[in-house]
Amino acid sequence: MRRSLWFFTAAVSGAVVMSLEMAAFRLYAPYFGYSIYVWANMISIVMVALALGYALGGHIADRSKTDGPLFGLLLASALYQLLILTSLGRLMPALATLGEIKGTILASIIVFVPSMTLLASVGPFAVRLLARAGQVGSVAGRVSALSTIGSVAGIVITTFWLIPQIGTFKTLATACTVSGLLAALGLLSSRRALGALGVIPLLVSLISPTDLDWASDTLWSAESAYNLIQVREKGDQLWLTLNQHDVAQSIYNRKTGWSNTYRDAFALGPLLAPARRLLVLGLGGGASVFATRHAAPAVEIDAIEIDPLVAEAGIRFFGLSRDDPKLRIHVADARPWLFSSREHFDLVHVDLYQGGPYIPFYLVTEE
Repeated sequence: MRRSLWFFTAAVSGAVVMSLEMAAFRLYAPYFGYSIYVWANMISIVMVALALGYALGGHIADRSKTDGPLFGLLLASALYQLLILTSLGRLMPALATLGEIKGTILASIIVFVPSMTLLASVGPFAVRLLARAGQVGSVAGRVSALSTIGSVAGIVITTFWLIPQIGTFKTLATACTVSGLLAALGLLSSRRALGALGVIPLLVSLISPTDLDWASDTLWSAESAYNLIQVREKGDQLWLTLNQHDVAQSIYNRKTGWSNTYRDAFALGPLLAPARRLLVLGLGGGASVFATRHAAPAVEIDAIEIDPLVAEAGIRFFGLSRDDPKLRIHVADARPWLFSSREHFDLVHVDLYQGGPYIPFYLVTEE
């Protein structure tokens, strides 16, 4: 049973590491954006943390006669994750002032390196414990395989379930709780109940975690598989922001309906090309739909929006209606939808952004 516990610990620690890494990208988005520099900095720092963890785990394992230090490392990781959870609301806005490169590097070092280093130490430690019975190569292979399988599970569960269902903060809290429970399991089974008692306050404190205060002027927020979505109130205007606080995907003046931005220029479309049918690629909050309707009230509109929660925000806050007989909203990726469609349109709006100021490369081709 003890051997099984060590294998299980390697698999779960791998899952937690990848869960933290996937959550990091969503955590960073409102503060640093979604650029390739943010991703590169985050991944590079995580790889450094893993390298440090592998070296640390092997070093401590060679000097340990029991598995007590292994689960002590897990407990330390859980406690550090808890410390970070209580500090994110103050820490992230302060780091955001440093910019997307310096800010993400420092954020990764502070927020993730200590806990990931401790989690990464599990693999070599487990190999050392299991190898005492011989068959070092076989043991190392099995531990690596289980850790990798756990990592895959961590990615899938975090991406397809945790973040879309419970949000970034609670995903981080879940990773912290799993780390603490795993440490408690190892310490209790070794009769080190006193050490496991340190996990109890950790678990109690995470029963009702509060969400990060993304922006003080937020009226509504949600997290989908694609975006952190916020509807923000700025005087008479409503802003729809995806991932980044300072970039608005749609702006809606509650008195006039206009945005006073480039989006209003879509009203020129029907004047330049009289249209009966309009295709909107990238609905957002529907600012281009509003502008077009002022110039051509009778136009029939098909709007493509990849994120169902963005479409929901447009309906709830930006004047779009599910009962509009001349508006059909399709929740789909624009390019595959175009590829499969055989319909014809007189006018097309192309207003496609990838959750911020970035246009997806595959949506700026001739096709």
